[in-house]
Amino acid sequence: MICTTITIRAKVRTIGNNAFQNCYNLNSLNIPGSVTDIGSNAFGLCFSLSAVAVHWLSPLAVQSNIFSGVPTYNIPLIVPGGTEGIYSVADVWKDFYQYLPLSSNTNLHSLSVSDGILSPTFSASDTSYICTVPYSVKRIKIFATAVDSASAIVRGTGDNALEVGINKFEVVVEAPDGSSTKTYHITVIREEMPDPIVSFNTQGGNDIASQIVLDGGHVVRPADPRRDGYIFAGWYIDAGHTKLWDFTTDVVLRNITLYADWISLFTVSFNTQGDNEASIGEQLVLEGGYVARPTDPFLDGYIFDGWYTESSCINIWNFDTNVVTENTTLYAKWSAAVIYNVNFNTKGGGKISSQSIELGGMVLQPEDPVHQVHTFGGWYMEANCVNVWHFGSYVVTGEITLYAKWLNRKSTDIITVIFNTQGGSYVNYQYVESGDNIMQPNDPVRPGYRFAGWYSDAEYNNVWNFISDKATGDIILYAKWDAILNNIEEESAADMKIYPNPFTEKVHITGAEGYMLNIMNTSGVTVRTHIITNANETITFGNYPAGVYLFYLYKGKQSVILKAIKK
Repeated sequence: MICTTITIRAKVRTIGNNAFQNCYNLNSLNIPGSVTDIGSNAFGLCFSLSAVAVHWLSPLAVQSNIFSGVPTYNIPLIVPGGTEGIYSVADVWKDFYQYLPLSSNTNLHSLSVSDGILSPTFSASDTSYICTVPYSVKRIKIFATAVDSASAIVRGTGDNALEVGINKFEVVVEAPDGSSTKTYHITVIREEMPDPIVSFNTQGGNDIASQIVLDGGHVVRPADPRRDGYIFAGWYIDAGHTKLWDFTTDVVLRNITLYADWISLFTVSFNTQGDNEASIGEQLVLEGGYVARPTDPFLDGYIFDGWYTESSCINIWNFDTNVVTENTTLYAKWSAAVIYNVNFNTKGGGKISSQSIELGGMVLQPEDPVHQVHTFGGWYMEANCVNVWHFGSYVVTGEITLYAKWLNRKSTDIITVIFNTQGGSYVNYQYVESGDNIMQPNDPVRPGYRFAGWYSDAEYNNVWNFISDKATGDIILYAKWDAILNNIEEESAADMKIYPNPFTEKVHITGAEGYMLNIMNTSGVTVRTHIITNANETITFGNYPAGVYLFYLYKGKQSVILKAIKK
């Protein structure tokens, strides 16, 4: 046990056997008059004792070994004044070196606190002190030692709870001889709780200034930080990004730090390994997202064989399954073209020139031939016109001849097929007999978009299958388009706005009329597509999980990204 001074409390009556045995560092001991029994070897081997004070007017009868191993013959015994002679002949007590009277000194030798600084500086003659501590200090310890530390009794030290405002404490020193006491007054002022400070840890982005917020108030949403190669994905209360901070409803009750979350963006480049490398632009893709398949490049005299992850074209890139995890370059693979002739037999109509098409290439749909008597009804693979040739899907595998089919102009079974390209290049209408297949034309083109098929309705609910679907009446087929993800800008256009943000069930987009919208989650998966038709468009979003969503808006070659958080 390590202790240097022991003052036993005034109410203690019994000190047990071996109670302080082996307190090697004990140098002073103060035993009050309330003690009536001291056990065997209570202070044995406390050989560092240099003073012992007792308060009995008559020596207490004790066992002979309570100071076993202690050199009492070198230690003074401090006793009540006038009792020195009695103690000098009493058993056990007579073994001490000399006998000194208890003093009447009530002064402190030192006074201090665990937090703050006492004012004025401590002096034994000053009995009133004050100190101020910040709101964060909830407890304070008071330390005091008496001038006569061996025998004086000091009360009021130790650990104390603090309330906000004024806290008063007293340290009382009782004279060793019990003749008087002295009280030292300590006033501790605990400050009011300051307004909380909100700090922003951008985790690699540019610095955001801290905010001082009224207790219970709301944080003002700062401008989104920037970080090269990333999209900002919101502020979180924890560095692990598990709890999103809601600037509308969350309030500040203490100092907090908000942590930025980031979604990695990587650059995907296309090396065509030919004469037109500049024709395919780079794409910015979310980490774990998919590359949008670009339009196939063209190199005269060669056939394009896909995109690969290395210039030697060993590992093909699968646009449906491969995801982006770093900056990536894809390399075009080419094979020398095998050329076949495609001839057109108009069977009495106007002449159509032959075409030279590479192996695996598509025949370009020529202008419809003209017949003086009949109506053109499509191109077929046989002279008896059984199987229609679909220019938009069939590829050349050898020398072929396509045969014109002619319809009787007076027949009531002739139906008209109109192709509405929805802003794409023109596709000529067709005439077919009721119950026949519609001839699939070459795909139309539209700058900034990728053709996504023909549908029998303008809402794109029913895709038209040129192999199995039959025309039974006049029909309009509608082209569907997907925007090409080019030139993504991190900042919203000045006249576009998404609100409320965060949102719960519905979100509004203004200033984006005429744009196509793809809504993506942070994994890069498109969860919804939409065409903006109003200056203030409302989108219901109730069935999707909470989190950050990216709203990609496209119109022609223009593209904008907006970010919104669903609660």
